[in-house]
Amino acid sequence: MSALCARPLPSRRRLLIMLGALSAFGPLSFDMYLPGLPQLTNDLGASETGGQLSLSVSMVGLGVGQVVIGPLSDQLGRRRPLLIGVALFTVAAVACALTPNLWFLLVARFLGGVGGGAGAVLARSMVRDLYSGRDAARAFGITALIFGVAPVVAPLLGALLMAVTGWRGIFVTIALCGAALFVAAVRLPETLPPEQRHSGGVTSLFSEFPRVLRDRSFLAPTLVLAIGFQPLSLYLAMSSFALQQGYGLTAQHFGYVFAANSVGILLLGRLNLRVVDALGPFRVLCWTIGLNVVACLAVGAATVLGASLWWVLVPLFFAISIAGPLLPNATTLALESQGEAIGAASACMGLVQTIFGAFIPPLVSLLGVTPALMGVSMAIASLLCIGPLLAIPRAKRV
Repeated sequence: MSALCARPLPSRRRLLIMLGALSAFGPLSFDMYLPGLPQLTNDLGASETGGQLSLSVSMVGLGVGQVVIGPLSDQLGRRRPLLIGVALFTVAAVACALTPNLWFLLVARFLGGVGGGAGAVLARSMVRDLYSGRDAARAFGITALIFGVAPVVAPLLGALLMAVTGWRGIFVTIALCGAALFVAAVRLPETLPPEQRHSGGVTSLFSEFPRVLRDRSFLAPTLVLAIGFQPLSLYLAMSSFALQQGYGLTAQHFGYVFAANSVGILLLGRLNLRVVDALGPFRVLCWTIGLNVVACLAVGAATVLGASLWWVLVPLFFAISIAGPLLPNATTLALESQGEAIGAASACMGLVQTIFGAFIPPLVSLLGVTPALMGVSMAIASLLCIGPLLAIPRAKRV
């Protein structure tokens, strides 16, 4: 065993918290600067489309980082690519804070997305290197508590920073977070010993993608996760307009709704940790999707019928909170039994999630951002989860 692999493991909980933070820093950086987009575009003399493009190129970078670094880590190990990715993310955030124009910002955001992709794909791979079965479900559950809350909390944190520092200060904060994560990553061990690494060349690593995507035991839970996350993605993209303009919430009250739903993700995530050992990840996933369908249908019905705000907020709380158990259990089922291709499988999973998250909310928003459209689209997404859930092979239903 190499010196890297011989590095002692931190305590289980500390290790998983560190991996959860590494998986979340990419999405956190995307959402944190959203409140500063209007000021950013004005200061750089860019159009609204240009400002939105900075988010799009970050998502593209996130996908590229996962697709390239995930398979490479199956051959090179996890730790060194992770350190390079976190360092790239941190330097890119500094470049964003100092950017003189939009084009410089776009390049820096793309590179930051690549670094964030490394953190996401390698954190998943490292968890799967260390744990399997229901132990993996519990481990992913702890990391998911951090990952699930990040996209909900990030806009609130960005809004607070905007009041104090402006949009450049947000990127400085992101860079500081990246530096702290780099220090944490230095202390992580190598989780993939040399004897377990992919023995083929670099080209053969990427040839794993078609095989992984043809594997129903991987693809079905991956689609459950990607589609099941769309109610949360649609909520993030549309709720600010739908709830403030449609129901007259103030910005402060809207912040309270965001905070309450963040607590819901934590609560259901904690509940998942308590029950997954007894029920197994598949059964918990079934209950999760069932709750998602009921809650999203209730949100859709309340918004279409013009019911009062509380009839929307209560089921909305449960529709968003299911992110807590959805992420760890679907991830566990998808990555189970992938052998030497864990990095490639994790990359495919991240790519599918990125594609769904990058395209579905903007396409739906083209129809007009209203409470009814938000509710109906969330309901449709929840129902579409049932198909891939039923397609999960029986061998995984234990």
